Amino acid sequence: MNESLYHLLLIYEGIPANRKTYTVNLDGESETEIGGDVSYLNYKILPGWHSISFSGYWGTEKTERFFVNENQYITRMFLQLNASSKLEIRMDFGSSYLVERAMNRPEEEETPPAEEAPRAQPAAQTQPRRRATGVVWWILGLILAYLAGALSMVLAYNILRPSQSPSQNRSTATTQQQTQRPAATPSSAADETGAVRLRGTVPPGGRSSGTLGNYQVEILSAVLDRDEFGIPVIVVTYNWTNYSAASVRPSSTVLERAFQDNLPLSPVSMNGMLSSSETGLRDVRPGATVQIQTAFALSDQRSVVEFELAAVPGGGSSVIGMNFELRRQ
Repeated sequence: MNESLYHLLLIYEGIPANRKTYTVNLDGESETEIGGDVSYLNYKILPGWHSISFSGYWGTEKTERFFVNENQYITRMFLQLNASSKLEIRMDFGSSYLVERAMNRPEEEETPPAEEAPRAQPAAQTQPRRRATGVVWWILGLILAYLAGALSMVLAYNILRPSQSPSQNRSTATTQQQTQRPAATPSSAADETGAVRLRGTVPPGGRSSGTLGNYQVEILSAVLDRDEFGIPVIVVTYNWTNYSAASVRPSSTVLERAFQDNLPLSPVSMNGMLSSSETGLRDVRPGATVQIQTAFALSDQRSVVEFELAAVPGGGSSVIGMNFELRRQ
């Protein structure tokens, strides 16, 4: 058996901008990254059972077991992200003599010299092989008979099963619809988008609402969501009221900050927040209140997020804040 002929080829389909990065673990030993600009990996493997797993930001997302037989020289595994950014895998195999030549098998091994061609063996030496072949066909016959019996039982059950009346069918359909219909929940943008509401608490000695200079702010809520690239983010919603005598933009009066383990988080833009983000860039008349959303990329999904609103330099030293635990309410 020539071990150099057995290969596993990983092929990551799609353009680099749409690929997530995964850590590939083959048989619990080899760890390699694929994604981004890396779209092709080549492993040498042996015949037998193998296990391969793909780990992303959220941990192991996909594990696949596959078997390589002695005639299966190349196993190709194609990776692709579906519409929900979930990893999908499809496989095919190569086992022909052309595959051996593709792996640079020496020419002298391809065609044995005429004088070295194997001679016909005596009939006594071929009998064990014939008996082994007969045993294989006997086992295959038993398997096919078992499958045929199982199929017959399924067909007989479907044919002999009493059919339901139209009223019973309507009743069954109504029951299924009621079972599948989700329980009623309060209407909110977070529920509709699948975001997870977070529980907020006011830090000791702090406050979640108050004045920053001539402006009133109140932190309302936060949700755990993902941006268009699948990165986990926290989206905070707060009210801003103009108590000054002139029209002013909210973004020019407050500083938005978020921390995890005392380290600052990076702000991000999300498609669903476009209209809310623009609100902070528009002039708001005296006495008017607007609702603003802001998002930050999380460094992890365990630490508490500390969110703060502070006055811009020269607007006072007050700070409005709230802590959010990254778990469901």
